[in-house]
Amino acid sequence: MKTKFVVVIFVLLIITSVYIQAEEADLIIIDDEEDIETIVVVDDEADEEEEEAEKESVMIVDESDAEIVVTGTRTEKRLDEAPVKTTVVNMETMERRNVANLADAVDGTTGVRVENNCQNCGFNQVRLNGLDGHYSQILIDGKPVYSSLAGVYGLEHIPVQMIDRIEIVKGGGSALYGGNAIAGVINVITKRPDKNFANMIMETQLIPGDESGLKKGLRLGADGGIVSKDQRAALFVYGGGFARQPWDANGDGFSELGEVRQNFAGSTAYLTLFEGGELEGKFNLMKDSRRGGDRFLRAKHKSEITESVDTDRWGGEVKWKHDIASTGTSYDMSYGFAYTERNSYYGGDDEFGDNYGKTKNPLHVWDATFNQFAQFLGAMMFTAGIQYSLEDLDDYTADGLRAVEERYTNFGALFQLDWVPIKWANLLLGMRVDKHSELSKAIVSPRTTLMLNHKNLRSRTSFSTGFRAPQIFDEDFHISIVEGEPSPTINSDDLEAERSFNLSQQFDYTYRISGYTFRPSISGYFSRIYKAFNTKSIGVDDDLFKEGENRRLRYNSGTTTVMGIELEMDIAYKNLWTVEFGWTFEGAENSEADEDLLDIGIEERSILRAPDYYGYIAGTLTPWKGFEFSTVLNITGPMKIKHEGEFGNDDFRLHTSEWFYDWDITIGYKHEMGSGYYIKPYFAAKNILNSFQKDFDEGPERDAEYIYGPRNPRMFLLGIRGGM
Repeated sequence: MKTKFVVVIFVLLIITSVYIQAEEADLIIIDDEEDIETIVVVDDEADEEEEEAEKESVMIVDESDAEIVVTGTRTEKRLDEAPVKTTVVNMETMERRNVANLADAVDGTTGVRVENNCQNCGFNQVRLNGLDGHYSQILIDGKPVYSSLAGVYGLEHIPVQMIDRIEIVKGGGSALYGGNAIAGVINVITKRPDKNFANMIMETQLIPGDESGLKKGLRLGADGGIVSKDQRAALFVYGGGFARQPWDANGDGFSELGEVRQNFAGSTAYLTLFEGGELEGKFNLMKDSRRGGDRFLRAKHKSEITESVDTDRWGGEVKWKHDIASTGTSYDMSYGFAYTERNSYYGGDDEFGDNYGKTKNPLHVWDATFNQFAQFLGAMMFTAGIQYSLEDLDDYTADGLRAVEERYTNFGALFQLDWVPIKWANLLLGMRVDKHSELSKAIVSPRTTLMLNHKNLRSRTSFSTGFRAPQIFDEDFHISIVEGEPSPTINSDDLEAERSFNLSQQFDYTYRISGYTFRPSISGYFSRIYKAFNTKSIGVDDDLFKEGENRRLRYNSGTTTVMGIELEMDIAYKNLWTVEFGWTFEGAENSEADEDLLDIGIEERSILRAPDYYGYIAGTLTPWKGFEFSTVLNITGPMKIKHEGEFGNDDFRLHTSEWFYDWDITIGYKHEMGSGYYIKPYFAAKNILNSFQKDFDEGPERDAEYIYGPRNPRMFLLGIRGGM
């Protein structure tokens, strides 16, 4: 695998040097009439007529066809012109696939996997390029306001009602966004109304297969926007809820999908005080309750085993943005905050006792960015920024046997040059300096990207670095259960920061003919993490932990290497149909074997839960006005999963999963009712083949983290949308 990867990368780089042609150019035209600065380079020797035609093509741009992204550079770029490869999941795609939250939305994207990690509570994480979820940073409008605790169920805490689009950038992101972005970032861009609108949804979910009968879920949601006549003020609001009954896959009386109750609401206001000067305010709140185990009609302490988590989260942001078009200068300043509080319970009968816990997690983020456009040896955009974050963690048990009180601060300074010297080249140079409270010295994270563009063929070569400070992470707040006892994780006293570098090479091509559009793409990536974090089981030798707890220790364990190749192809015919394909070949391993497995005689260096092959095939069909058909097949190859239990017996083992084929379809009909109103009934079937795990652990002493494969079993959804 390694040899093949190196050969492919070498060939790709050779192709780059062959197909690019040097062209002299020195005239730069800036489109001042667009919200986004568009840079066009015109050949000196072009005649006046051709030059005027070139200018006209720049001045008149159909923005409806221009998808805008911001994550890769922190400045607005058209998707095809972005020097950093960015994957976009837009509103149209989310509605077509009938997603409910961020977890649903990013599933079925090349190089991205969402997995469920707990039979009880449904803790899930997203993997970018094979790395665990804690290597990815979740951003809300470019701000890292999702804290350690909020990240435990964070993917399901961001409802689709608040999302305009999602931008995914894979590879080291520390040069822009600080630590915990080694694998990449997922940036949620929230909705901003440009006209009055309203939407609502009501959906019923049916999950067959439970011996106690059909299980049900209900989802409600609404969002709307109001814009003043002069377009200087706007208000966006959203709200909704979700409820699902617990579901038991194997009839042992213990849930594989826990009971969920969730409510959410939020609003954003925009006010333009003067030309180019805008004030923005956001507020959101969410309440989420989860319970897994058995005997759901009884009190928690009357069950054999129960794990429950009640999470309250609220937050917001105040932002000032000023764009001085006449000088090419823009800047913004913001303050974001988020408060997350969790009440947890684990226990049941006398054998396990009652374990109550409470966690409080406030987070504050101050951020300022300055951009300056200039014409010097080409077109240049200089970006500088500073960011300061403060996070408190107070976690303790009701019996007082365990308590964590931590405060983390981080100050970062960002510098970036986005340079277009000639029309077929774009060079991006960036660096970020971070000083984290858990590190004695500042960390410098450089990044460079070169995009070469020849007609419809683009090449993107990128080198980036990253780091992760030795603090408490989201997975530490998940109540891991092994052999019927909590399994907490602690950091070793000498834990050092992880450092990483990432190299990637990507080519994509766009070809249009007779109404058809073809977009093939190939990418190769190589990531290496030094002083990688790892965990192992350790004995209990102090009074801070209860007798019998399966305590785990996080320590530095050498290097982790991930390499892979991504193939993508999008084909579309007018507005009638589209077909999308994405496939990832991947290899991921550690330099040191897993210590837990070594204790039972298994030498294993590969990263667990990381398949060598995975991908998707998706299609849409709109044969006549209003009718919509969508389908997606997610394919996951075999992967290795550790089953934990008592060392030295058959309960502790390494399992290799089978292939999974998770096939969804959605059928809907949008009926225009006049006066701008519409109604859209729809039907969806998820995981039609019921390609689902068959060997769940059973009983109250099960390893609740021994769960893999698709997030949901076969289920049917019937709903209706409406609005204006």
